[in-house]
Amino acid sequence: HAQVMLNQIHQQFIGVVKAGRGKKIKDSPELFSGLFWTGQQAIDLGLADHFGNLDFVAREVVKAEEIVDYTRRAN
Repeated sequence: HAQVMLNQIHQQFIGVVKAGRGKKIKDSPELFSGLFWTGQQAIDLGLADHFGNLDFVAREVVKAEEIVDYTRRAN
């Protein structure tokens, strides 16, 4: 039962990634194998466009006018 569920979740994940990345994804047999990739490998495979961090995405992609940092800090 668990394996059937994992297979379904994996197929859903693949569908969402393909829908979101479209033709940017390179055809590679290892792409959805469960392996993980460095940032450069992800770019080369079409899984990412470029390097960045949360602040970059907020400013440049989402165009957030104000960024609030909710990181928990010791007091």
